[in-house]
Order: sequence, then C-alpha cells, then structure tokens
Amino acid sequence: MIQLSDEEIVNKIVHGETALFETLIRKYNERLYRISLSIVSDGDAAEDIMQTAYINAYRQLSNFEGRSSFGTWLT
Repeated sequence: MIQLSDEEIVNKIVHGETALFETLIRKYNERLYRISLSIVSDGDAAEDIMQTAYINAYRQLSNFEGRSSFGTWLT
C-alpha cells in the first residue's frame, strides 16, 4: 500500500476525494484532543472544540498552502 503525504491527501480531498478527510481526522485526533483538553480541562468541551476545528479545516482545505506541515496548520 502506498503511503500518501498529508499534502497529497489534502490535494486529493480538494479535488473531490472527500472521503480521504477521515484519514486526516484519524491521524490527528489524539493530538487535537490533547491540545483542546489542555486549554479547557473538560473532555466534552474538548470534543466540541475538535469538531469545530475539523469542520473549519475541511471548509478551508483549499487555502492550505503547505508553508507549514498540515498538523501545524490544523492546530
């Protein structure tokens, strides 16, 4: 199986392969949860923050320019 970089996955999502967004969610879920939890100290609120972050990221994927890693851009 060929491993795609985050940038390649983003490019494919932007060009119609929207189901690949799940790949990014699975990869960054723990990271986003830990960051969110460190800010709000509440598991439910952290999950709400994550959901909002993923929705915003999905809507703005076409603006990802690759000047930083996708993980940095996402967080």
